[in-house]
Amino acid sequence: MKARVVTGFIAAVGLVALIFRGSPSLVIMVIGLVSAIGVAEFQALFFERKAGFQLFRMMTMVLLIVISLSFYSPYAGHLVLGLFFLHCLWHLCMTFQHPDHATSVRNASLEFFGVLYVSSIFGFLNPILSLGVFGRPSLLLLFLIVSLGDTVAYFAGSAFGRSKIAPHISPKKTREGAAAALISSGIVSVIWYFWMYPGARNARVAAAILLVSLLVSLLAQLGDLFESVLKRAQSKKDSGSLLPGHGGVLDRTDGLAFAAPAFFIFLRYILEMIQ
Repeated sequence: MKARVVTGFIAAVGLVALIFRGSPSLVIMVIGLVSAIGVAEFQALFFERKAGFQLFRMMTMVLLIVISLSFYSPYAGHLVLGLFFLHCLWHLCMTFQHPDHATSVRNASLEFFGVLYVSSIFGFLNPILSLGVFGRPSLLLLFLIVSLGDTVAYFAGSAFGRSKIAPHISPKKTREGAAAALISSGIVSVIWYFWMYPGARNARVAAAILLVSLLVSLLAQLGDLFESVLKRAQSKKDSGSLLPGHGGVLDRTDGLAFAAPAFFIFLRYILEMIQ
């Protein structure tokens, strides 16, 4: 528990400093670094043989997608399709040399899924950060909903949890903990609203921020469960051991997989319409 608390505190301080003091180039570098670590953890989770060129191939695809999303490239979708085509072509060529079709299809599917999974976790962070004056506070709100919700769910579930959500997937997750995470997310969103809109009150904006915060909290918990399914499928407890008390990078950021894209869509396309 001590290691978990210390690691969480250091990570929280570093994250807040990066959000509010980090230059755009530093932010992209850090996101690229943790994305690469996430890819390495995914490869170690699903592939017994750590092939260097496979890792390089996956990292390159993830970084290209993350960079494209960071700069709002209109060709990001084309890039994903192009990478998918090259990816399938590569595995087709490998099948010619080693005609194990089942293994080839499995590897190709897992590789591209890993690319999309890691990209969904980290690819929308810089776009959120870049949304004008609301970018940095909005990214802080996202991490508060995801990380604080996870912490509240853990302690509330340990203290009051009785009803398991999915014991065959994650035995420690309870409905009581999930409800506590939703409540904490609602409270955080209300505090954030009064911080960002001092003196001005807009009922539609306040209601929208509250509702999307609850949705993001729910999606973060689903993302956590989804990664638990991935680990259960491989009979692994953690995706890595980089963060003492927490496991790997994917273990600490899995809640962003569904939450970050949804939050970005809200900020970029919906909030602007209702203001």
